[in-house]
Amino acid sequence: MFIELLLFIAKSLSLILLIVLGVIGLAWGLSKIRKEREEDGQVVISRINEVFDELTDLVQHEVLDKAELKALKKKKAAEEKEKEAKEETEDGEGTEGTEGEASPKRLFVLKFDGDMEASAAEELRELVTTLLLACATTDEVLVVLDSGGGYFTHYGFAAAQLERLRRAGLNLTVAVDYVAASGGYMMACVADRIIASPFAVLGSIGVYSQLPNFNRLLKKMDIDYEEHASGAYKRTLTMFGENTPEKRDRFLEEIEMTHHIFTNFVAKYRPQIAHMHLTTGETWYGEEALDLGLVDQLSTSDDYLVDKHKTGYEIFNLEYEIKKSFLDKVAERLPIAIRKALVATVQESGSGRQ
Repeated sequence: MFIELLLFIAKSLSLILLIVLGVIGLAWGLSKIRKEREEDGQVVISRINEVFDELTDLVQHEVLDKAELKALKKKKAAEEKEKEAKEETEDGEGTEGTEGEASPKRLFVLKFDGDMEASAAEELRELVTTLLLACATTDEVLVVLDSGGGYFTHYGFAAAQLERLRRAGLNLTVAVDYVAASGGYMMACVADRIIASPFAVLGSIGVYSQLPNFNRLLKKMDIDYEEHASGAYKRTLTMFGENTPEKRDRFLEEIEMTHHIFTNFVAKYRPQIAHMHLTTGETWYGEEALDLGLVDQLSTSDDYLVDKHKTGYEIFNLEYEIKKSFLDKVAERLPIAIRKALVATVQESGSGRQ
């Protein structure tokens, strides 16, 4: 009797646990859907110069003696006083300042981490809109890009966001620390300037597609498969139907057409690499890419930012953050394996309703 009671309690607790995890998983899955729609998000801006200044002060306090620190503090105070006096003079003379003096130099930093669906394009859209509403043509934009490419139309949309910056007259630089291949390079080529680390992977200007076909297996198992479409080429290659030579040829034509659009897009912004031997789908490392003209400079994004900081740029980092609900925070504390299993379950349920 006692053992049966324990078994009953164990089963009840297991059932309750499954229900709780299911609710959390469903809420987390719905949260992911909401994030994809970019609801309840906001643009967050932080000043990178402050981070560099804090690091500089930290090092100086560790390596300099008291006399050197005192002299440095005195020098900074004098520079700050001179700067304030200069600003007061400029305010008295009007907003234009002294003749020939340039506007304050500002650099805005965005990050794009790509996946197959270029899902970060939605965040990029919000950030680009923010910049276009607030920036002047004297401002510069740095996009730190990392992507191996993905779906053609998705990356076309992401590249179109960077084109908005170019059309507005903003100076656009793309920094590639790791990889900008296929759709990633489609985005990068829009920039006025591309910088890359020496071992970054670039290129892959090509189109790729594959799918299995189970038609012979279905026939072997005596299973009929029907497919109906209005239009001879509404559907070309399929996974379950019989792929005819005509449909296969049409599919290859579509791939070639997409490749043609891709290469023309690259040639529009980087005509110096509009050669057949660079549009074969191959990739190159940073140093090779520099020699071939795929990039303009070898440098990491970190070095680029430090150089801009030293030359007096005000540097701002822009991110698009999604507000997290209580259930989001609870779900994030679940073990990774459980989270993945729950998300997969929710996604399968959602796809079954489509």
